[in-house]
Amino acid sequence: MTDRVWLVRHGATAWTGRRWCGTTDLPLSLSGRAQVRRLAARLAGRVPDDAMVISSPARRAVETAQALVVPGRSVAIVEELREVEFGAAEGLTWRQIERMLPALGAAVASGATLVDWPNGEQGPALKRRVGAVLERIRRAPRPLVVVTHGGVARAFLDELSTITGPLGATSALDHSFAPASALELVRTPAGWVVEHGDD
Repeated sequence: MTDRVWLVRHGATAWTGRRWCGTTDLPLSLSGRAQVRRLAARLAGRVPDDAMVISSPARRAVETAQALVVPGRSVAIVEELREVEFGAAEGLTWRQIERMLPALGAAVASGATLVDWPNGEQGPALKRRVGAVLERIRRAPRPLVVVTHGGVARAFLDELSTITGPLGATSALDHSFAPASALELVRTPAGWVVEHGDD
């Protein structure tokens, strides 16, 4: 089983920082592609050539993953890595959510990662998806690059902290997970720790 994982958020799209984007399948923006090129350069000396790269099926994640994979190797698509289904909040701005869905806005502002999205994905369903990804990591025979989305990455870290204890005294909220950022997670006898982070 692998003892090293890079958790990566895809690069920016036209909606990043402006609208909630879950199932809307946007490509990377020009700035997002530039971010991903910089990320690939940063990881080039750290990620071994034999690392497996797995990705959400969303275009923005697949484009990011393809920039990170070693030539001659492929990206494996993992459905469980797709972004949260934001339901009624899809495409809304933060101000619109605060005005139209105040209870949801309060839940998100509290830092909760397992939120019940109106007409969208419920917290327990996301927890099951994240659990499936953790099991895949447990079975991985070599280092793994996991390309996903902000909502899933934060839920992943929270779940990992629950299972193994604090990630080197960090929590999901300690990492903003800016577009095209990465966390390097290392398995130790005491559990997983964050060895290196972009943010």
